[in-house]
Amino acid sequence: MGTSEPVSLVGLVDQVVKLVRAGAGRFGYEQTPVMFGLVEGELTLPAGRKGDNYRAAFPDRGSIQTTGQIAELTGYGLAQEAVTAWSERIPDGLNRLQVAAINDHSLLDGKSLLVIAPTSAGKTFIGEMAALKTISEGRKAVFLLPYKALVNEKFEDFSALYGERLGLRIARCSGDWQDQVGGVLRGKYDIAFFTYEKFLSLAVTFPHLLNQIGLVVLDEAQFITEPGRGMVVELLLTGLVSARQRGVSPQLIALSAVIGDTNGFNKWLDCDLLMTTDRPVPLSEGVIDRSGSWTFKDDKGTHTSQLLGRLDIQQRGQKPSSQDVIVPLVRHLVKNGEKSSYFAMRAGLPLAAQNTLLVNLAFRRHRM
Repeated sequence: MGTSEPVSLVGLVDQVVKLVRAGAGRFGYEQTPVMFGLVEGELTLPAGRKGDNYRAAFPDRGSIQTTGQIAELTGYGLAQEAVTAWSERIPDGLNRLQVAAINDHSLLDGKSLLVIAPTSAGKTFIGEMAALKTISEGRKAVFLLPYKALVNEKFEDFSALYGERLGLRIARCSGDWQDQVGGVLRGKYDIAFFTYEKFLSLAVTFPHLLNQIGLVVLDEAQFITEPGRGMVVELLLTGLVSARQRGVSPQLIALSAVIGDTNGFNKWLDCDLLMTTDRPVPLSEGVIDRSGSWTFKDDKGTHTSQLLGRLDIQQRGQKPSSQDVIVPLVRHLVKNGEKSSYFAMRAGLPLAAQNTLLVNLAFRRHRM
């Protein structure tokens, strides 16, 4: 529809065949449509034009532009219950990255997108919005994560918000005993979380799995550059890209940390690119020692402050360790309503290395 060139009838039939086979696969059947008759030469149809009847049946949502207010998302067909839950969770509304994903890259119109942005920039919520839109259209959404711990964390978070409150079926498949593989293979879910390896294994063993899916959110897409696990990410993405030849083309949202040159990554995925280096939430980087002294650097220079009281840090085991500092630090941040990420020295290092704990603190009121 809307093309300015005549439409090849043979090519149109080929597209219909692919869609029929993909649709049958969603119900566990295999169909191979056959076209009877003889066509000599090229058979074409006139160029399509969108008329009043078409616009009445398929309203053009692409003209909707959000200003960042959560309530406006109902205009894209998202459930009011979800929008209400988001409004309570994110009272300040969408940030610039999320607004750009909707307005400039048609996120909620089913367009695939590669998002490259720093930690805490709001990438995860972009995937959540796309997931709820997909579910509102009667399809399923899956999130692919690098670690079992992340799968379990997201499963718990989504179960509380979308399962208990909205009644959605949340599943996880990470290789643990509590996995719901059977239910996922039967399509008994709305949102499912997988580790990379588990999704690849199931997609290869049970090809019909892809036929059920309307959206794939690949989190931490920069793992494709990792020497060890990059091959797994590349294989599962290759499977998604090649499935398009069979008429199976779920929306793909790839979320990545800042990786510098994309090297044509988005072109290979055949999706839009949304990239920023802006960090909406300041990241304080510094060093805290066993006395509770916090030394950090910002645009104005190096500063030192007493973050913890000297009596707060106590030896917890037979030998001094980084845990002596981490525990009171966590208590201090939680008490102040902050969220943070920690990177601690590995156990077993010499005492001299453990006396200083390197910590990156990303303070944020709303983590999305």
